[in-house]
Parts: sequence; C-alpha cells; structure tokens
Amino acid sequence: MPSSKFCPLSPPAKGPIAIRPQYIVQDENTVLHVKENNYSLARRDFTVRKANGQTLMTVSGKTLSVNLQREFLDASGLPLFELRKRQYPKKLSSSAGWSLALPGSEPGQDYDDVLSATFKSFWVHPKLDIKLKNLAPPQHMLRDTADSAVDLADSYHENVLLQVRGQDSARLTTHVMCEGRKVIHIRRQSDELTESVYPHGFGYKPEWEVTVARGVDVALAVVIVVILAEHRY
Repeated sequence: MPSSKFCPLSPPAKGPIAIRPQYIVQDENTVLHVKENNYSLARRDFTVRKANGQTLMTVSGKTLSVNLQREFLDASGLPLFELRKRQYPKKLSSSAGWSLALPGSEPGQDYDDVLSATFKSFWVHPKLDIKLKNLAPPQHMLRDTADSAVDLADSYHENVLLQVRGQDSARLTTHVMCEGRKVIHIRRQSDELTESVYPHGFGYKPEWEVTVARGVDVALAVVIVVILAEHRY
C-alpha cells in the first residue's frame, strides 16, 4: 500500500468541517485504519484505529435490513451517530442515498439529517456527492475540542458539499474534495488473490488507510469509507 506521504492534502478553505467536533484533526494530517472485521449474512462490523493501533471507534449493523442502519460508537461504546440507507421510489432505485442522524434526534428535527449522500455514478469507479450540515464550532473554540466535547448549541450550521471521486479502475483509491481542495485520501488495501478487484462474497475483510487533513472531522472520513464499503468500493 503506498505511503500516505504521497497524498498531499489541504485544510478546508473556509475553516473546519465536522459532524462530531471532538474528532476534528487539530495539527497535521492524521492517518486512520478502517478494518472490516465481520461480513456475514447476519452482521457487518468495522473497527477504526489510529496509526498507533489504538481503537478510535467501531461500526456495526445488520447485513440485511430495511434501512441498513449502521451504528457508530466511540472507543468506550457510547453512540456517536447512525448512518441509514434512504428509501427511494422504485423508478429512482438506481440512485443510492444515505442519511445520518445524531443520537436522540427525531424525524424532522435539526440533527435528524446532518448528512445526505447520493451516488451520481456506479460505473468503473465511485462518483458520490455529500451534502453536510457543518457542526464544527467557530475556530476560536477549537483549542479545547481534543480534550472535551463541544456543545452542539454553540455550533453553527453551514452547508458543505463534498465530492467523493474514485481515481482508478481497480477501485483502490478515492479522493474527497471540498471547494477544489483534497481534504481526505482513502486507499483500500489490495488483495493478491483477486488482483485488487473488490470481491462481492461474504467473508472478505478489507482494510482502508485513510489520511485526513487538518480541520476535518475523522468521523466524517469514516462515514465515507463505510458508504464506499457498502457499495463494494
């Protein structure tokens, strides 16, 4: 797998972007490893670790369900948010969409649809657009977010568009762009037995190396990886 030092990133032009402000990268680019632990007829689980091997969060959910809910938990097991597959009319079934809700939110509430993601193309490599209600606090508050949770009441909303674009026919590398800047680099580990092609059978356990720019929420990066995984990218 190529080293992340060959993946230059830039902070977002208009300041930090986040769905969970306590996970905003503070100083320099951060490297994560997302590992799929279980993919069976019953469950699908992921573990997210820092470069030093420390567990940062976990993701779990039923493999087959109406909305394909995926629950994201922090290292202590507390809920962070839930990712859900949207249901479209039959004529739009080829357009896969996802939404994200924070814990305790009810349908129609402010934090019920923090993120919405829609694939624009499935062929050759992924082309996905993500609309985000930015919950990052003003920059002068960021100095304390690494050690304490940020009160969402003090956060501001700003609509952000992220463009997720595959870079190769083997579906190994994906860039996430924000206003022309690359803010996340995703690299899936190739599999020698399948010559880098992502197999569709149960039991395959891929791993992704994710490099996240300063000012970007690593939880947001993990959401993007899980969406790609659900569509076999």
